[in-house]
Amino acid sequence: MSRFSDDFDEDWQNQGAMHWANVQRSTRGKAGKAVLQELIAALEAMPVHELHEGFLANPGTGARCAVGALVVHRLQAQGMTEQEALLKASGDECECSWGGTHTLAQHDENGCTVQVQGWFGQDPPHPCECKAWRPVAVTAYEAVEIAEQLLLPDLVAKVKAPHNVMTEAMWENDEGFWAHQYAEPERPRMRWKWVRAWAEEAMGQLP
Repeated sequence: MSRFSDDFDEDWQNQGAMHWANVQRSTRGKAGKAVLQELIAALEAMPVHELHEGFLANPGTGARCAVGALVVHRLQAQGMTEQEALLKASGDECECSWGGTHTLAQHDENGCTVQVQGWFGQDPPHPCECKAWRPVAVTAYEAVEIAEQLLLPDLVAKVKAPHNVMTEAMWENDEGFWAHQYAEPERPRMRWKWVRAWAEEAMGQLP
């Protein structure tokens, strides 16, 4: 399911066209070039050349989307281990979280070990029914916003190129031509190839 469906409702005429024109300009500038170069390096550094959608990163499996790959790569460059970076990018919160955050450490091979309080505190606590740690789903813009908070909080207000390039990378990750061309077992690998090719092509447009 697309993560862009609710994010692109226009508040004024041609807002979407103006947004994508800004994105295209950003990929042609020096700041955009730096982000694209880092994205390509992040994709190449992935232990498994597959990209996923619906979340930034999954520390349980190592899966990540294009922007998640960029976040993990940058955090590793700052000294984190891959697992630490995956946890940071994911927020270490399972989608089963209810009444508090259920972390990866609170899951074992049988699922979530957290005792969940009954409704309104009237029923006794019971085991969470989650069978495997799954990252909380985020929309495309939420993913970019989280990435900005982790990567460049002091620059976001001044530099729009990273935001625009990451938004375009997320679009390619979620909406590239592969979406309806490949069955699920093949899709993550083809998504990686598509985003990698797009980044190289965008780099070729730069001065």
